[in-house]
Amino acid sequence: MSTAGSFFYDLSRVLQEYVLQRICSLTDPPGFGSSKNLSMRFINEGLTEYGLLTNDITEVSGRIEEYRKLVVKARNKGLSHFDLKVSLSGETLGEHSPEEVEQFYVDIQIYNDEVGKVLGFGPLDFQASPAEGDAVDLIAFLRGCANRQQELSG
Repeated sequence: MSTAGSFFYDLSRVLQEYVLQRICSLTDPPGFGSSKNLSMRFINEGLTEYGLLTNDITEVSGRIEEYRKLVVKARNKGLSHFDLKVSLSGETLGEHSPEEVEQFYVDIQIYNDEVGKVLGFGPLDFQASPAEGDAVDLIAFLRGCANRQQELSG
C-alpha cells in the first residue's frame, strides 16, 4: 500500500472509531455514582422530571437506543477496551448498514428538534452547526432548571 493509501486508511479508521465512541457517549446512562453524563438519557430524565418528555421524544429516543445496541459492543470490547477473547475470535463488532447510519443521524436531528421545541428554543440544528451554540444553550437551560429546583427546595 502506498504512503497516501496507508495514511487515509489510518485516518478513516481513527475517524470511524471516534464517531462510534461519541455515539455511545451520547447514549450512555445518565450517570455513574455522583458523576453525571450529558447524554440523551440524562436529558430525558430531566424532561420527565419537569413533565416535558413527549411521545415524539420517547419514540425517537427508542430508535436511537436501538442503533446504540448495534455499536456499543464495538465500543466496549474493541475501542474502549481491547477484549482478548473478542480479539482472538475474529468476531466482527458493530456491523450495520449505511441505511442504519443514515437513520441514526436523521433520528439525532429529530431528537434535537423535539427537545429544542419543548425547551422553548425551537428546532436545533445538529447536522450543520459549526459553532458551540446548541450545546451551550442546552447546558445553560439545564443549569437554570437545577438552580430553580434548588430555590424551590431550599
